[in-house]
Order: sequence, then C-alpha cells, then structure tokens
Amino acid sequence: MIDAEIYSWLYVYKEWGKQIRRPIPDKGFESNFREYIYEKIKPDVMSEVKDMGFGLSLLSLSGIPHELDIIFSKRREKVIFELKHYSESKITGRVSIL
Repeated sequence: MIDAEIYSWLYVYKEWGKQIRRPIPDKGFESNFREYIYEKIKPDVMSEVKDMGFGLSLLSLSGIPHELDIIFSKRREKVIFELKHYSESKITGRVSIL
C-alpha cells in the first residue's frame, strides 16, 4: 500500500517535529503515529494499542525487544509497523524483509 509508505514518511519527517513530547520513553511517538495513520488512511481494521506478541520477544539491532505496534488492513491489503523512537542511534541502515 503506497499510501502507508507515503504517510509514514510524511509523519516522521514533517509532522513529528511539530508534536508535543510526552513524558514517556517514546515521547508519544507511537500513539501519535497511530492516530495520524488512522486519520489519513482510515483502515477497515486496525489492531488495538498493546504488544501483541507478534515480535516473539526477539531483540532488534538496538537491543530493544521487537513488537509489532500497528497492524491494519484496508481493502485486501495488510500493513504492519514496528515503531522505535530514537533521539540518538548507532543504527545506520534499514533492512526490510518482504
């Protein structure tokens, strides 16, 4: 779904900088991203806010456990997001497995 990719990019690079940071570890990134995606894409079905266990508690390159933060479908397409908010990171690349 090209819309998910476009709106993800727009949120990270255009909208997140305008958001008020919350006093929680991710500064409100995940919940704000979820609301933004829901508003822009209007999915048919969207997962609840919680760790759904689909990440199988595997560690990421950062050492932070995996969790799939948002799963949604629109029409016949499925989109999955695992979100991480970093103020600093030693991670320099992105790997996507499709």
